[in-house]
Amino acid sequence: MEHYFIPRNYDKKDILEYGAVLFGRPYTFYSLKGLFSYQGVDEGTMALLNAIMKSGEELHGNVLDLGCGIGVIGIVLAKNYKIELTMSDVNSNAIDIASMNVQKHGVSAKVVESDSFENLKDRYEYIISNPPIKAGKQVLFDMVLKSYYHLFKGGKIILVIRKDLGMESLKKAMFERFGNVNILSRDKGYYILESEKWDDITMSDNIDKKQDIFKKSEYMEEMNVDIFER
Repeated sequence: MEHYFIPRNYDKKDILEYGAVLFGRPYTFYSLKGLFSYQGVDEGTMALLNAIMKSGEELHGNVLDLGCGIGVIGIVLAKNYKIELTMSDVNSNAIDIASMNVQKHGVSAKVVESDSFENLKDRYEYIISNPPIKAGKQVLFDMVLKSYYHLFKGGKIILVIRKDLGMESLKKAMFERFGNVNILSRDKGYYILESEKWDDITMSDNIDKKQDIFKKSEYMEEMNVDIFER
């Protein structure tokens, strides 16, 4: 999935803009060809935002927009909730554009270039993502496993995925790791999945790493990478 991970040289003239009215607020986002959904807000992102906004839950505390792309999810959430926002992406071009969008919309956020959680050391009340499905099963399940250790007790991971692109396998992975999973909503073939962390284990705690590796290998066997087409 080259365009997610390999930044490309670009000039200022390559930067695009598009507008959107989201939950009663007008937005204009900078974008760049080669980044996901560079021409407009994609259906998966809209399904995810709709589910959160309609859930009645008041987002609070530290919130991570993991794999933020140009920053739509994090910026919209920061405009609607009192949160401490972190946005991360592996692609440096995405970080550039997301930083521009943060500044444009007057949002306070840490924007971090990071491959998964490599450069993220904090813990969060919420980890929210429209994950890069084309990156493959290993990346997706690694995200679920590592998110667990970066959540506070009572924290939640909220992901969007299409039913025909591996929803059932992702749902099982989330249940096995967190002990619970909830379908927050269904929207035009997109499923919003939510799991809550019930303990306070962190990566630095003395845990049974072999159990995690065993679970991860089970998920890999069940999931065919070929079904992941975003």
